[in-house]
Amino acid sequence: MKRRDFIKNTSLLTATPFVIGGLSVTANSSPVLETLAKKANAEDKILILIQLVGGNDGLNTVIPLDKYDKLFNARENIIIDEKKTLKLTDSVGLHPVMTGMKTLWDEGKLAVVQNVSYPSQNFSHFRSTDIWTSASEADKYVSSGWIGRYLNNLHPQFPENYPNDDYQDPLSITVGSLVSQTCQGPIFSMGLALNSATNFVDLNKNPDEDKLDSEYGKELNYVRTVIAQTEKYVDVLQNAIDKSNVDDNIWSDLNFNLANQLKIVAQLLSGGIKTKVFVCSIGGFDTHSTQISDENDTSIGAHANLLAQVSSSIYAFQKQIEATGISDKVVGMTFSEFGRRIISNSSLGTDHGSAAPMFVFGDSINAGIYGNNPDIPDNVDVSSNLEMEFDFRDIYSTVLRDWFEVNNSQLNEIMFREFDILPLFKTTSVKNNTSNIDAVRVYPNPASNKTNLKFFTKAGGVKIELFDMSGRKVADIFNSYLGNGEHNIDINLLKINNGQYLIKVSDEKGLFNSVKLIVNK
Repeated sequence: MKRRDFIKNTSLLTATPFVIGGLSVTANSSPVLETLAKKANAEDKILILIQLVGGNDGLNTVIPLDKYDKLFNARENIIIDEKKTLKLTDSVGLHPVMTGMKTLWDEGKLAVVQNVSYPSQNFSHFRSTDIWTSASEADKYVSSGWIGRYLNNLHPQFPENYPNDDYQDPLSITVGSLVSQTCQGPIFSMGLALNSATNFVDLNKNPDEDKLDSEYGKELNYVRTVIAQTEKYVDVLQNAIDKSNVDDNIWSDLNFNLANQLKIVAQLLSGGIKTKVFVCSIGGFDTHSTQISDENDTSIGAHANLLAQVSSSIYAFQKQIEATGISDKVVGMTFSEFGRRIISNSSLGTDHGSAAPMFVFGDSINAGIYGNNPDIPDNVDVSSNLEMEFDFRDIYSTVLRDWFEVNNSQLNEIMFREFDILPLFKTTSVKNNTSNIDAVRVYPNPASNKTNLKFFTKAGGVKIELFDMSGRKVADIFNSYLGNGEHNIDINLLKINNGQYLIKVSDEKGLFNSVKLIVNK
């Protein structure tokens, strides 16, 4: 049964009570419908992943100002001048070229997660990239990507009968020449790869029909299936590009690869594409030599050029989605396969290291510094490395649970085990993830012109909002302080069209409970 037919038919359900796990509920507020409502609310959430290929030097990106003297002793020939850093706090500064990221920080749209790595760091580019994109343990070999498993969990029948009426757009899109394993499902890739916004190439030429019975032919059949799947989305992509409306002034003077990739993403989003995950990349971070170009001014050189591109591209993208009006639905983050060593080398560079910072950006994140500044030992040698404070899978798990609203059992299946959750998003709190709102009920339901919402809450601020099943907010109902106890709120439905809705009741921490409402006049 198609989802729209199921939603239509649920209006025929009665309000006869039944019991699940000892809890008496009605059909209209059952956990099954709650799950569907939660899923619908998460469907318009978008994630942008930006891979810094080569292993970014975090100590010259996010500078620990309170450890500056020790860091100076370890990398005097490349360290950024303390006076030139862009201060985020008294103890944390950014590379001076990252003015766009500094502006996002000032606007409350940037989080820095310190000392991110994984246990038993592998210093091979290829193996470490596999670990980051698959979210596997260092001693496990997994062919699927973490986003691929997430999307496969939502769409287990993909690619058969995709696209369809309910899912007309690609599930994920990788932009650029690097095709990341991140979106690889258990069997098929759960998305598409694009090199440009306008050239959708027919790759299904010269199929070598005479070789299809061989082992080569089996592999070719797989590739052709993927290609055929890609071609089904050409019209969707072209339609989005044709309808896109981006401000070229935002992207002026940004004629480099990452900016071009993010501009393609911005074009597709402004054209109405409903793809959930986009993956972009920028290479060149393997800075063993000439990381800087002038010892008299360590803020210029190859690494500075890369950081400037990352910063200006992300800033332009954020400004574009704000202009498009979708910035509350989009978050992004950077990742790299590893960091660099504390000590610099004689070639004005740094060698493969362990932990490094990650950036998370967007309107919906809790801005701030997560974790402590890296610990710099008094005596540093070529084997000295930064200690891990956060496993990168903590951040992945946080994104899945608190952005894409994946439940705990599915989360453990996707990530293979449980990881810590950080308070990166405004809708959660790592210290207390239990909402003050409880026992939310609505009656009558179905309703016509009005209904009544009843709930218990601890004393504090309460916000009530009405969403349709696409996740679009239809109405603000209530936003005020309430005392401890049971409360009744009348909801006027005169201006609300027939259909199914989600009433979301949030406490002052942003945590919420919700209930389904059917309007049938």
